[in-house]
Amino acid sequence: MEKKKWLIVNYNLPSKPSRHRVAVWRKLKKMGAINVMRAMWILPYSEAHNAALQQICHEIMACGGEPLLMMSVFYDEQQEEKIISLFNIERDQEYQRLIQECESFFQELSSESSLESLAKFTAKENKLLKLTKWYRNIAARDLFASSLGGKARALIEKIEQVLADYRVWFYQNQNNV
Repeated sequence: MEKKKWLIVNYNLPSKPSRHRVAVWRKLKKMGAINVMRAMWILPYSEAHNAALQQICHEIMACGGEPLLMMSVFYDEQQEEKIISLFNIERDQEYQRLIQECESFFQELSSESSLESLAKFTAKENKLLKLTKWYRNIAARDLFASSLGGKARALIEKIEQVLADYRVWFYQNQNNV
């Protein structure tokens, strides 16, 4: 059986200006990379990840830094499982924040006797769009099916249904509102 390939990047950047370090950190986090032992960032191999990391390496060099990009495999399955676990912990933390926001939003929707106006309803739909985008961004980084992804998706769907039901009610009763 062929072993899973991993991409590992390590880099040094000048301490000033700090914006370069922050920009690289943000790009790596946005891709879903995890920082291991404060020294390296790791992602499972894919053409897309490889291309993105190569671009980041070029940006590091343009800022006067030194990147090191490697492809590797784990010789020990337990070490690989530990890394996969770290990916899932990261995603679960992100999902947990989203779930809390969804639960709060659902309570807000449930506590209102009606949304009263099209403007108020539109604001709620816009909030749902933001939550859905947030979910999709996390799901794109959820490379190993973390445990809270399903719960987050279910809450998004529950909110979508409440707003869809209200949309129908609102347009059927708009002359009475």
